Amino acid sequence: MKHPGGPLFGQLNRFLRVGAIGFAIDAGLLWLTVYVFSFPPLMGRAFSFVVTILLTFVLNARYTFKVAPQRSRMPRYGVIQSFGALFNFGAYSGLVTYGQAEPLLALMVGSVVGSTHNFLMMRGFVFKARASEDHEI
Repeated sequence: MKHPGGPLFGQLNRFLRVGAIGFAIDAGLLWLTVYVFSFPPLMGRAFSFVVTILLTFVLNARYTFKVAPQRSRMPRYGVIQSFGALFNFGAYSGLVTYGQAEPLLALMVGSVVGSTHNFLMMRGFVFKARASEDHEI
């Protein structure tokens, strides 16, 4: 089914859905590791982050961008996700520290900054279909 806003808006809609699923997985795994299995919070967060990156990689490839989730794309995906997290945290930190913004407002702005970066970079550099290496799923 085609999205009424065209392919870009269809991809963005699917990307945001995968992001919501990723957040739920990340939060659930963090809760399990810290509160059920007694991991230290930073170790639990590292575990939940890595698992979430792997799962969202597959979901974004297959569902959002409709390409095969090739291992060769994983390093670019991880780097882009890491930079997106840095941009998210940087925007948050800057707004809270220098702009004296409320933390929840800064969280929303940081999320928009990081997600925008991730979507555009993934669309252009990770999941851009190349006839020689991809086939639609």
